[in-house]
Amino acid sequence: MRNTKLLLGIALLAAPAAALAQDTETGVISHLHFGGDSSSVGQIYRLEPSAGYAFSRHFSVSAGVPVYFVHPSSDTAATGAKSVNGIGNAYLDFKFETSKSETYFSSRVRGTAPTGKVEDGFSTGRATVDWTNYVSHSVGAVTPFGSVGFANTVSDTHFFSRPFNSLGFVGHLEGGAELQLHRGVSVAGSGYAILPSGQQKVYSKLIQRGRTGTTNPAGRVRGKSTRFETESVVVGGEEVARDHGASVWFGVSPAKGVNLELGYSRSITYAYNSVFFNLGFDIGRVTRRGPQP
Repeated sequence: MRNTKLLLGIALLAAPAAALAQDTETGVISHLHFGGDSSSVGQIYRLEPSAGYAFSRHFSVSAGVPVYFVHPSSDTAATGAKSVNGIGNAYLDFKFETSKSETYFSSRVRGTAPTGKVEDGFSTGRATVDWTNYVSHSVGAVTPFGSVGFANTVSDTHFFSRPFNSLGFVGHLEGGAELQLHRGVSVAGSGYAILPSGQQKVYSKLIQRGRTGTTNPAGRVRGKSTRFETESVVVGGEEVARDHGASVWFGVSPAKGVNLELGYSRSITYAYNSVFFNLGFDIGRVTRRGPQP
């Protein structure tokens, strides 16, 4: 029943796509992203270069690979965690996008190859696929938005570089709104949910393979969903990957193709309060042909 509802939601989001249209724009696309978040378990930073080609203003293909920098907090390090750096899973994106008037829609399929080191939690050792559909509609200075998708892994988001990799079917939802304060300046907020189904396998980025975790000395009460804090590999049911929470952030675009976000996120399931930042450069924007938005 849950999977049926998820597929119905995707179909409802996809419906507006057939009615939207844009002019053609082609060329090389390339981005550089650097961001991270800090919570009670430590800091996780992600550097992510990507490049590809836009065949039109509707369809593009790009590839990239994230590089992770994981630094556990002193409390988490006492459980057996250690700092570790390394590449994650290389990915290939196929993206369709279109807009008309104040409505925007995109559908992206991301496939990853297991290039990350399993022992460090940067990969599950298996290929993954994530299909995400996104829609937004601006009403004056306010732009409500929503996304729905499904995958065989819990993916990172712009506000949460997860302290683990996972393998198992999940649905993911997000909904919120952005308020434009001034040209290039905005505030936004959203709520999210990760809805797993069936067996889940979680690979911790905090506890490396071969290391044994201990009880957290800070005395935090943890549940089944945060076993990745003390175990390198966790196999279980839906509860080991389920999550829900909310985020708020401030965004500014100081120059063409440059975006900065600063925000706060709360994972209710993990009982994490974290602050995050994202700095993005749309390098390919200045090389693409056609009118710029």
